[in-house]
Amino acid sequence: NSQKVLAWRNNQFEPIRWMDILAGDVVKIVNNQSFLADIVLLQSSGSQGTCSIETSNLDGETNLKIKQAVPGTYNITGSDDGTDYPLFFRGILESDGPNDKMDASSWKGNFLYLPGSHTRIPLNMTQLILRGCRLRNTKWVIGM
Repeated sequence: NSQKVLAWRNNQFEPIRWMDILAGDVVKIVNNQSFLADIVLLQSSGSQGTCSIETSNLDGETNLKIKQAVPGTYNITGSDDGTDYPLFFRGILESDGPNDKMDASSWKGNFLYLPGSHTRIPLNMTQLILRGCRLRNTKWVIGM
């Protein structure tokens, strides 16, 4: 897709095409922007790392869903607009590959904090934002 997203490159967020996003890239999505790839939510402008997501493109429902960032990643301090967040974030994301169902019974993931941590934090659908969703009522989110 040739639409642009802010991706972490050269120690700053730079606009690049969604089609150039690679697994493991850190991206910043702003209010009313669509997610053109599945991402795990790491940080949000909302309190406690929460954000509102519209899923009408996926399930036809118009009510907003609340998502919450991975525990521990949303309280990493930085600038109010998140522009320096990746400077302070270190971790590894383990994830099952995409599948047709992509629900709680078919997707599993873990997050490992670095450096030196061996603690795996299990992820669930609360932290996963699927391709086709749209960010609503939240200034910005950062995900991987």
